[in-house]
Amino acid sequence: MTHFSADFCNLHIKVNNFKQGDNLPVAISVLQSTGWQAPPKEVCSVNGNLTASTTTVLFESLPIGVPLFLSITGSVKLADGKSDALISGLEGYLGGNATLHVEAIRSDNINNRNVPPQQRQGWNDGTRRMERQYSIDRHQQPHNQAQNVSGGSDLVIISNSLSTLERKVKDAERLQCEIKDEMKKVLYGLKNAKSRSSGDSNEYVSLEQRISKLSKSSIFNNDLMQELSNTDYKKNAESSNNNNKYNNNNSSSSSSSSSSSSVNINNRNNNRMNDVNQNNLDPYKLDRKMSVQSRQRIMKLDDINNRVGVCQSEFNGLMDTLRISNNHTDKMKIKDALSQLYGNLEKLQFVEIDSVVVGDLQSGQKEAREVRKRLTKQVTNLLNEVKDAVKQLQA
Repeated sequence: MTHFSADFCNLHIKVNNFKQGDNLPVAISVLQSTGWQAPPKEVCSVNGNLTASTTTVLFESLPIGVPLFLSITGSVKLADGKSDALISGLEGYLGGNATLHVEAIRSDNINNRNVPPQQRQGWNDGTRRMERQYSIDRHQQPHNQAQNVSGGSDLVIISNSLSTLERKVKDAERLQCEIKDEMKKVLYGLKNAKSRSSGDSNEYVSLEQRISKLSKSSIFNNDLMQELSNTDYKKNAESSNNNNKYNNNNSSSSSSSSSSSSVNINNRNNNRMNDVNQNNLDPYKLDRKMSVQSRQRIMKLDDINNRVGVCQSEFNGLMDTLRISNNHTDKMKIKDALSQLYGNLEKLQFVEIDSVVVGDLQSGQKEAREVRKRLTKQVTNLLNEVKDAVKQLQA
């Protein structure tokens, strides 16, 4: 099975009873689950007017591997639902198109242009969300993706292309930083090897020439060798200044050695106390430092861990509801939710967890490898549980 890390969705909103001249104000929100016992949080929203029978809205940078919901309010309501309904299953359409059928509310006094807070309280936990929840799958047509959508399809294509370019640029910038760091390591390694070894000088010259030529590549935006040379010059200058200060201090102290010895003892004791206080104020220097790259990978794994926790919470809630419910409609909703949850877990494993590479890390490799291994085991176990639950409902 092929998995793509697409994080966008083209939502086609079709007004079934649209009339020429309609100008229907709406608010559309995408929400993500934060767990069965907690209300969903809003990821993004858009306000606008529906002035055509079909309007396309592009949602981007959506979270992968968690339940996503839609809410549409204003002068329309779901064609087969209520105005305060929560539409589930949007995550199943990431990277493609989804259709939502609505009907215009034709009333002189529209009181539901925005969902009041007391209505949104009905979404505060999974059990109450299921009562108002409608699956977006019910709104799809067999060939809806091949239909010609009016209202800016060309702009949607351009926007998708821009989104792809933006992601590629971010990846290129990250790769550029990694290459620059590797170049610095190679250069410093060569300098250290040259200072320790008495090997063939021609070989060192050849390597330095190769590094110099490579460092002038356009991906570095400047001459990396010149930048490093300036850095070394500054370090040498600072070291020289410090040595001069040290020598001056020694000459001054030797000229005043006939002064009270108790003052020198107090100064030494104060210096020791300052060293101890400095260590207490900056304990991080005592620990093994972790590279920026390692921190970024571990932060990503931590974010994935949070999403796995959301899926676990949703599964526990669905199973608790299944144990106490004898309603056929509820069981079908639970079955659909479990199937969607299975897809989310697969994306978390094959798109998110597997994309975190740890082999190239140095300082944080052990920590990142342990976290990734634990997440893989946790997702695998949960996938098996979800699969067993779906089989029981199909029996």
